Order: sequence, then C-alpha cells, then structure tokens
Amino acid sequence: MSLTDAETAMSVIRGSQDAQRLVASIREGCAPADALMDGVDRVRALNDDDRLRGFLREIQKALERRA
Repeated sequence: MSLTDAETAMSVIRGSQDAQRLVASIREGCAPADALMDGVDRVRALNDDDRLRGFLREIQKALERRA
C-alpha cells in the first residue's frame, strides 16, 4: 500500500502528537513506570512506520531539550 505525501505527513504529525501527550504526562509525574515502553508498543501496534518515526523523533527532541 502506497501512501500519499499528505497521508505520510499526517501520520508523522499524529505520532508527534502521541509523543507530546506522553511527554506531558511524564513531566507531570502522573505516568506509570513503563509509560514510555507502553507508548512505543501502542504506536508500533498500528503498523504505521511514519507515525512511529514521528513519535520517536518527538521523544528524541524532548530528551535533547532536557539535556
């Protein structure tokens, strides 16, 4: 299945939004111990490499900002 550029972009954006929500919950201190692994597993289960790429890229940015 081939995605259009717009569909690819939306997948990346959705992954980024997923990560932003996760990072926000972790920063608030209300995330469970395995929140990051659970988040990765949930996104991976969607079988959408572009969404996973956006998710992981956003996690990396969050880590870089805190370093």
